[in-house]
Amino acid sequence: MTQQELAEQTGMTKQTISRYANNSHVMSYQAALNIAKKLNCQMEDLYEIFTE
Repeated sequence: MTQQELAEQTGMTKQTISRYANNSHVMSYQAALNIAKKLNCQMEDLYEIFTE
């Protein structure tokens, strides 16, 4: 899934998703929950994905 697709599916902007991916912005609990649901993973997994 591209950042653009994830943004569209979560109601966020591509810029916001990019900031999370580049670790230049900290995800809120709600944002992490929304992204995890769309990626079918645990919220904890996101922090590993975005920090690797």
